[in-house]
Amino acid sequence: MFGLGKSLLMTVALLGAIPVLAASNPGAKPSHPAGAKKTKPAATSTTVVEKKEEAPRFSGFLLAARSHSLYDFKDGKKSEGMEYTLRLVARLWAQYSLKVTGVYADDLRDQERGGQWQDTVAMLGHKPSPLGSYLLFSPLVGLGLPTSKASQDAGLQASPKLGFVSLINPDKLVPGLTLTLNIIASRNIHSYETARSGAVNTAYSLAQNFNAAYEWKSLSFTLDFVHVNNWSYQNAMRDIFQMTQEIGYNVDKSLALALGHTNGGSTLKADGMTSNVEFLDENSSLVYVAAQVNF
Repeated sequence: MFGLGKSLLMTVALLGAIPVLAASNPGAKPSHPAGAKKTKPAATSTTVVEKKEEAPRFSGFLLAARSHSLYDFKDGKKSEGMEYTLRLVARLWAQYSLKVTGVYADDLRDQERGGQWQDTVAMLGHKPSPLGSYLLFSPLVGLGLPTSKASQDAGLQASPKLGFVSLINPDKLVPGLTLTLNIIASRNIHSYETARSGAVNTAYSLAQNFNAAYEWKSLSFTLDFVHVNNWSYQNAMRDIFQMTQEIGYNVDKSLALALGHTNGGSTLKADGMTSNVEFLDENSSLVYVAAQVNF
């Protein structure tokens, strides 16, 4: 299964490290370093290790997700959205691949705002290599482009990225289980330090993404947690989180379906000390259904 939590936000601009679903929830949406991102890194890594036949030169997927608030207080604040994620993958050499991800998000509750493109992210990765007997490691380098209105209003010119993907060798785990850690650093280059809205722009971001996935026959179960540190040009730090739980079903090699829950927002509450990380939150929890077509 593709693991929506991994494929979406990427949105984000991380290679998939943050679910794009965050964009449909104002409370969970981070200031764009940006997704992951991303197509199920864990499953992809396993495929690289086990697959013997030559991978296709070009591939990708189109994912459509419909989300809404888990709780509806009938106060007009319910969140509803549609998101479409397109990822194109090009195998440049035997050891390298280029992934380009674009996301279009539509706020179904705000007709004036309507649909908007998120930032586009290109990531160049190396085939996972052994790091000892228990770990596999893959370096990443990428670039985020300001295709979203928010980034354009902020004067973002580009967002270079550097990071890595590491995973426990699948041969050392229970069959079907994958454990993956992604860390990606971003340097946001702006024309000015303050956005048109008056908000101070984010200069640096550091995203950490842990993913645990288990596949059994045609079913998959995914737990995904993302933590992002953002630093402004005045060196003020703000961190956010996103956690996702998903059940997926592979109809065949070309089609996968998923049902999930995601919640995110500021890591700390207003007092700056109390943790705001919760499994369920009546103000920010979203549930979603999704379909992914692979090609």
